[in-house]
Amino acid sequence: MGQRDIRRLLIIGAMTVIRWAGRKAPPENSWLGQMLARKPRMLAAIALANKWLGRFWAMITKNEKYRDSGLAAASKALSCGEGGSSACEEVSER
Repeated sequence: MGQRDIRRLLIIGAMTVIRWAGRKAPPENSWLGQMLARKPRMLAAIALANKWLGRFWAMITKNEKYRDSGLAAASKALSCGEGGSSACEEVSER
């Protein structure tokens, strides 16, 4: 069943995210919000850890860096608003 220490760390991290979601409710239409509405917290944490593991595995096997589409869009919007067209080109090249 894989390495216990890695699996344990993923579940601990997922439980941390779920604890934060309990303090500040996630959007209801989000994956985590829907999962927490239907399933117990521990099961949702395991599902979240499994989702992360799939992403990590894909990044490792494809030798890619993590790219967050939401972060990239926000960064581009900030750069384009302040720096003009040259800043927009720099962000889109990354």
